[in-house]
Amino acid sequence: MQLPVLYTSRLRLDELTLADADDVTRMASSFAIARMTVAVPHPYPVGAAAAWISTHPVLRERGSDLVWAIRHPQRLVGVMGLHRMVAGHQAEIGYWLGEAHHGLGIATEALQAVCRWALGDGGLIRITGRHRAANPASGQVMRKAGFRHEDTLRCAHLHFGELDDTVLYGLLRDDPVAT
Repeated sequence: MQLPVLYTSRLRLDELTLADADDVTRMASSFAIARMTVAVPHPYPVGAAAAWISTHPVLRERGSDLVWAIRHPQRLVGVMGLHRMVAGHQAEIGYWLGEAHHGLGIATEALQAVCRWALGDGGLIRITGRHRAANPASGQVMRKAGFRHEDTLRCAHLHFGELDDTVLYGLLRDDPVAT
């Protein structure tokens, strides 16, 4: 499967390459980023970014994951992916931005672009998303993109010794993707 390059008025979403590994490591090494995500470790291991990026072609070929670099305008500012994809059905969205790029509308803009593609040419009918209750900004990003709150799983997230609720969202092909 080919990763489509997506554009918005400010952003380019394209393939992460090994040349991005140092930037991924720099941004992902922040405890604030790791703490609010589901899978980013802390401390971020040396070589982890290159190893992770190297898995993308295989996962893309299997049709299970698509991962985009979020560039503003040319500089890597974050990552967004569709994970656990089931062709013609659904996938789960995941994303994070470097701390310096929070609060600028970048995550919402990137999410809208990915959802428009995924629910259109990508052939999906459902995209799910989740976030820690301690990270309400992520829920705000999803709501701004048209996602609806579906449930809250109490005490479902244990990360770095912190127990937290997991908040679930969903977006269907027939739902409007907010612009």
